[in-house]
Amino acid sequence: PFAEPDRLMQIGRTRPELPTVLLPISVPNFLDLRPRIRQFAAVEARVPTSLILEDETDASRVRGSRVTAGLFDLLGVPPQIGRTFNAEDGLTGSEHTVVLSDAFWQSRFGADPKVIGTTIRLSETPYTIIGVAPQQFEFRSASFFVPFQWDAGDLPPRGSNFLQLFGRLRPGVHPQAADDELHALWTALGEENAGTYDDSGMRAEPLLFATVSRSRTPLFILTGAVGLVLLVACTNVANLMLARSEARQREIALRAALGAGRGRLVRQFLTESLVLSVMGGLAGLAAAFAGVHVLVTSFSSAIPRSNDVGINGIVLGFALLVSVVTGVAVGLVPALQARPDHSALKEGARGSSGRITALRKGLVVIEVALSLMLVTGTGLLLKSFWRAQQSELGFDGNNLLIVNLWLPPSSYGDDTNRNDFYESLMPQLTALPQVRQTGMINMIPARNFGNNFTTINVVGNEDREAHFVEARWASRTYFETMRIPLIRGRNFTDADVDSAANSIIINDELARQLFPENEDPIGARLGADLGTDPEIVGVVGDVRNFGPDERPRPTIYRPVENSSNLVIRTAGDPLQLVPLVRQTMRVYRVDTMTDILTRSLGDRQFQLILLLVFAGVGLVLGAVGIYGVMSYTVAQRTRELGVRMALGSSTSDVLRLVLGQGTKLAAIGVVLGAAGSLAMRSVLATVVYDVSTADPFTYVSVAGLLLAVAALACYIPARRAASVDPMEALRYE
Repeated sequence: PFAEPDRLMQIGRTRPELPTVLLPISVPNFLDLRPRIRQFAAVEARVPTSLILEDETDASRVRGSRVTAGLFDLLGVPPQIGRTFNAEDGLTGSEHTVVLSDAFWQSRFGADPKVIGTTIRLSETPYTIIGVAPQQFEFRSASFFVPFQWDAGDLPPRGSNFLQLFGRLRPGVHPQAADDELHALWTALGEENAGTYDDSGMRAEPLLFATVSRSRTPLFILTGAVGLVLLVACTNVANLMLARSEARQREIALRAALGAGRGRLVRQFLTESLVLSVMGGLAGLAAAFAGVHVLVTSFSSAIPRSNDVGINGIVLGFALLVSVVTGVAVGLVPALQARPDHSALKEGARGSSGRITALRKGLVVIEVALSLMLVTGTGLLLKSFWRAQQSELGFDGNNLLIVNLWLPPSSYGDDTNRNDFYESLMPQLTALPQVRQTGMINMIPARNFGNNFTTINVVGNEDREAHFVEARWASRTYFETMRIPLIRGRNFTDADVDSAANSIIINDELARQLFPENEDPIGARLGADLGTDPEIVGVVGDVRNFGPDERPRPTIYRPVENSSNLVIRTAGDPLQLVPLVRQTMRVYRVDTMTDILTRSLGDRQFQLILLLVFAGVGLVLGAVGIYGVMSYTVAQRTRELGVRMALGSSTSDVLRLVLGQGTKLAAIGVVLGAAGSLAMRSVLATVVYDVSTADPFTYVSVAGLLLAVAALACYIPARRAASVDPMEALRYE
């Protein structure tokens, strides 16, 4: 909901290893680039942040954004009340100001307009509230916005990349022209600052795509699944209405004899199908009101702009349109088959034409094929989700409590005070009978990802480079607490905490990238972005820091004496320790590692739950369709079956005959559905984890399931056929 959103772009660095990913840039590079860019009317920056919001009884960490003063103007977003930032707000030493999001304003201040001009304390710093963003404005899940201020004489290093850039194209400028300019400017900056640039590039992409790209493919897959369910339902209803139209041949002939023309008969069938579909659409909307609320409440983090998801006028109009189109689609085939046949008025007229029978069977085949495609895709995602849950994390996530401490800067403003606090705290914790081990880390696996990617090399052998290395700061007890195995060398010691020791531990993935097989990395020094050339003292196992469904990345660990993230291993349920922890220290967040890992798979769980519902509906519809066709077929063939039994056919012969016809249709549908599923492999490949999209186990299992369901759906009509009394059948009219 921004002004002229088609001109808004996100700008970032790229690297050959990740050509589609926009990486952040540093403050010096931003300041050098900004005045030289001509294809953009404005370029602004943002960096994610989080601050502690305190009240009399509690403290909570609130997610927000530090933004350059012109970001709101660039986006074209006026304030709901108050004002947004101006140039003075971005000057170093200016009064601290804050703009609140509408959701934060509503939840924290009850939408009170008098908050403008009042002060809140964020991480013990007073901020004056100057405005509230519009209700529809949601930008990177920020609850507040504060101006980015930097001292021109004390800028971060040029290699410290954490700024996300956004730009608005000038009118008439093509995005490719902007890309060409960015590439040229980045190359020029590299020449001006030789030795501080690598082989990265720079480009821009539409902000809309950058915002929804992570959810784009999964949502397209869900939309495709919805379409398959709708097609299965339409095929099913069309088949049933076609069978019903055959049963009404005498009625149609009578209407024609009384003067009804072909057009009148077609309109009658279409009207009936439209009434059914509109009634079904209304029932669906009633279910949607409840279903959407449950989904948005349960999986808000998995749905982009979840606050805007709901049943509104557009959705109602779309539902009405789909209902009408569906009604026409399911009623068209039987309507076109409604030809007056005056022979149907004769006594004893019955049966159906071979053309209509073949059409009904063809619809059953299509229905089974569509159901198999839907269930196969769901089966692959189900196996993918299971693999992600069972993946080797590199640590033991059971019985781990994650505690985030809040140490007010007024009391713990320097390292000495903080270190003293931890020196007294850690023995208190380990003395508790429920506690087995404790450790500290700056970023928790599967929860805190950060932007601290770095490029490193081996000192003395600079051609050995590794890019996108994740840097983390850990205490000497962290690896033991997490049960991360030590592969080579040693762990951190108390002496390593002293910066003069300059020690570092690397993970096995980084060791494989930098050191050939069998070469011992212990004692080697690493350089490039690390600056101080630390010495490798140990190699630990790989950890999936970015979630169970992400491959381990090259990682370095540096020693730290204190951190706000405590990792506590308990003897039993870690939640039982929470009351005692809250009494012992001031915390703003407590989690179990199990909950963190579960939330990290929330996107996959959201997709899987929906697809399981869709697949279940498709499977039931397929079974109903086969059952309906076979039941009608048995009713039409009652006399034939009676003759067969009168001439000596046994009950088992009739049972096999009917079952064989039904399962034959299902088998054809299974073959076609398998071919369709294989055609979808390229789409599914982007969302499955550690599973082949041609996984034979999934295909065979789903095919067996569909055939079993089809056989079950055919069994009841088959039993009915086998129980026909030959004498009654021969008298059947």
